[in-house]
Amino acid sequence: MRVMLKVVSIIYIVLGALGVLAGIAAAVLLAGAGAATDYYAYDAGLTYNTGYLDAFVALGAILGIVIIIGSVIGIITGVLGVKGAAGKKGALTGGLVLVIIGLVFSLGGTILMITSDTFSLNGLLGYVFPVLYLVSGFSVRKEL
Repeated sequence: MRVMLKVVSIIYIVLGALGVLAGIAAAVLLAGAGAATDYYAYDAGLTYNTGYLDAFVALGAILGIVIIIGSVIGIITGVLGVKGAAGKKGALTGGLVLVIIGLVFSLGGTILMITSDTFSLNGLLGYVFPVLYLVSGFSVRKEL
């Protein structure tokens, strides 16, 4: 089970790093696109309510920050899992707590999808790695 915990933890780290890059890209591209559109529309002499574009810029920045925060939490979870697989019980406990908190939020999102008729089975794929982390993590924790 230590090997499975280590593999899942490394996947958490890799996906977290990709998520950080995606968050930066989302913030830069969405905020930049809104700002560029606002600038060129003003330069072309168009007069309209630019408040929508300002909101778009803010939304892009906020979305990027939220993605980065979630990804950093994933990286921390992965690092704690790798340390836990090496025998550090405190680190493993911290990783398990983070995964359980993440699962609670995911479950809330799944319930919202079910009640709004936007649920699909693909939404359940997000539970695979957390469940593998929990199963292997609790197994390793019993060994320590």
